[in-house]
Amino acid sequence: MARLELSLLGSFEACLGKERITAFKSNKVRALLAYLAVEAQYPHQRESLAELLWPGWPAKSAMDNLRFTLADLRKHIGDRDAQHPFLLVSRESIQLNRDADVWVDVAEFEQAIGNKAATSRDQRAENDTQQSTISNLR
Repeated sequence: MARLELSLLGSFEACLGKERITAFKSNKVRALLAYLAVEAQYPHQRESLAELLWPGWPAKSAMDNLRFTLADLRKHIGDRDAQHPFLLVSRESIQLNRDADVWVDVAEFEQAIGNKAATSRDQRAENDTQQSTISNLR
């Protein structure tokens, strides 16, 4: 199965392999995918997602909309055909499957920032150790 690539920094773009996905029925489908991608470390309760995407709507209508939105999303990303599904879907929650072949520019950016911060901390600690050693030699 093809890799799902999501570009969220700047204009939204979703690609499955080399093919750009443009057939989502609504902006809510893109919003759901983007939210799940950015918040991939946690499963999200269906009720919370429904309220997030359709605030103030009656609960049943919001849940029905979420069900239709999720079905459209899964269809267009080929979730049911993937060897490792892109989404972990249960009756209670939905989560982006971090073990699936998914690339998200936001996650890549966050990782790069985290690596840079860790490197910077390591360098400061090394400099402090060197300064301490030099001070002890005086």
